[in-house]
Amino acid sequence: MRSPEKRSARRPGPQSVGDYSRGRSMGPGGKGLAISRSRCAILWLQGVGMGSLRFRCDACGRAFALPEDQIPPQGLRGPCGACGAVMTLFPDGRMLGATPVEAPRPAAGPEPAPPEASPLPSGKLTFRCPSCGHPHEVDPSRLPAAGAKGPCKGCGVRLVLYRDGGVRLEGPEAKAPSPQKSPVSESWTVKMGDSELGPFSHEEMRELAANGRLSLDQPVKPSGGAWVTVAAIPVLASLVARTSGSSSEEEPPPDAIGDEDRCYAHPDTPPARVCARCGRFLCEACLKPLQGQPGVKPVFLCSACGGTTAALHRRAKWIPFYRDLGQVFASPFKGGAWIYFIFMAFLEALKVPCQFAPLVGMAALFVLACVQATFYIHLIREVANGSYDLPEWPDATNYWDMVVTFLKTILVVLISLIPVILLFCLGGAGIGVMAGLAGAAGSKEAVVAALGPLFVLVLLVGLFYLIYLPICMAIVAVFDTVLPALNPILIFRIIFRIGGPYFIAVTLWLCLLVIGGVAGAFLGKVPVAGALALAPLTVYLNLVSAYILGRVCYENEEKIGWH
Repeated sequence: MRSPEKRSARRPGPQSVGDYSRGRSMGPGGKGLAISRSRCAILWLQGVGMGSLRFRCDACGRAFALPEDQIPPQGLRGPCGACGAVMTLFPDGRMLGATPVEAPRPAAGPEPAPPEASPLPSGKLTFRCPSCGHPHEVDPSRLPAAGAKGPCKGCGVRLVLYRDGGVRLEGPEAKAPSPQKSPVSESWTVKMGDSELGPFSHEEMRELAANGRLSLDQPVKPSGGAWVTVAAIPVLASLVARTSGSSSEEEPPPDAIGDEDRCYAHPDTPPARVCARCGRFLCEACLKPLQGQPGVKPVFLCSACGGTTAALHRRAKWIPFYRDLGQVFASPFKGGAWIYFIFMAFLEALKVPCQFAPLVGMAALFVLACVQATFYIHLIREVANGSYDLPEWPDATNYWDMVVTFLKTILVVLISLIPVILLFCLGGAGIGVMAGLAGAAGSKEAVVAALGPLFVLVLLVGLFYLIYLPICMAIVAVFDTVLPALNPILIFRIIFRIGGPYFIAVTLWLCLLVIGGVAGAFLGKVPVAGALALAPLTVYLNLVSAYILGRVCYENEEKIGWH
């Protein structure tokens, strides 16, 4: 193809101009002076609604509408979608032309030319190939008055382009494309998000369009071709145009979408997925699998609206923990949990010999405490997230994370003990520092006498610790933060939202605490064997307490309002 400078020296008349095929492609929303019949039909379907201008063809009387933003100031030239009459539409509602389209002349005959006095459009001239719909852009100042010839960049068909935006096929090439080049017989790859799905046959593309999964700006690639938009392929664009009116269905009423327990179309069948577009709950029979690339999981579409679906994470409905005490007390031994129970009991037993090595023993005790605290917090978190049985061992390969978890639990314990610490430091009259300074703490009789009037206060402080600590531990487990524990108003608001189940859990924790204290008092009389025998009981009581706390959080999630 010659450069524009060399072409300008040739004799006047229709000449070979290929500039318009080198310009940047016009996007699906681009504006042009000339449109093909298929493009006109697409605009007609899209244009009905707000911000549209209505026109009526003078030749056949067909009424149609175009969006105002798709009509340039200099006018839009194109054929009627019904009879093919050529007309020019303007943004102010005027229409010129409606002249029937003449049949193309034989190749040997002279080529028609518009009047030389036709106005020269301003700006870039955009148009589409009438054969394949490929968009082009050209500077109208480079076009001679008699028109210019050039090949289409998309399909290679020779075109004749005029200054006013008119375009037609040249000579014998005006016949329909050969069957082997027809897009109907090709396979297509569709880009949806970051995934490339396909290849799809024409019938499968028709189904995608019917389900609303194709749009005019959707990237597609024919077999052996390059990526283009659906709007650049008339066959695909017409599919989208024919289904655009029916794909935009209204949202279904809430009682017609189903719920977590029943499919919207089959109430007796539990749903497997939920549609991201219409919100319907769908069983397996209401899903349309869309296979993508080999080896990639298929995409499941909603059979009602064609939207993508997501797996339904159904929330298990458990009976309250206080009516499921068999599961509660057997949880450390259910399934493979007994392995973790034995391992935790072994770690607890290792604390006994550590007491006889002051320096190394303290370091070992710290390591053991970090490992155990990490597992207990992990247990609370997983049960609060819906694990009915004890979870597997946490994937904690970073020891520093274990240290941080242990320090958070210690900090929560200290925050919960603040009233107790204040009482014993500032209580006076036989209790704490003030009593020691007064000399009243020297005899048991004085301490007992001083505790008499303060017995109720000591009981309330201990009860505060027992009620306040568990919910703070739950917050550390679920949100991995300690800050809410510093706000008693927030903590007690959560406690009273839960209500009765939380106080039942507190009663169970108190019973387990008493059992552990009584067992420790008896077994503590035996120096080493008693401590070793107490280790599995201590671990069992801790596992049951953590499991109960997780159950309370899971069963009362809506009342707590974690989110």
